[in-house]
Amino acid sequence: MALQQTLRSIETEVTKLIQSEIKKKGLVKTGKLLNSISTQVSMNSTGSISIKVSGEDYYDELDDRYRITEDAFNSSGFRIISDLIQTAVAEYIQDNLSKN
Repeated sequence: MALQQTLRSIETEVTKLIQSEIKKKGLVKTGKLLNSISTQVSMNSTGSISIKVSGEDYYDELDDRYRITEDAFNSSGFRIISDLIQTAVAEYIQDNLSKN
């Protein structure tokens, strides 16, 4: 899988995991928050991966109160994301070794 495609897969899986955690915690009223969740994943020049989750303006407040992101990342569902992160790092190393 190409690096950019792997990073997009991480975004998709993190978004699904966060949405699942929101549902599990019973925080769905109208679906507005659930549908607003987006994830941005980037990798810098040293291979470090950054994951940013955002949503409606009240997402941060709910995340602080209900530990949505923390609980999602501590769940068994994070294994898929962990595997994708390992794949992304391997692809980054391979891409950069082939340039030298």
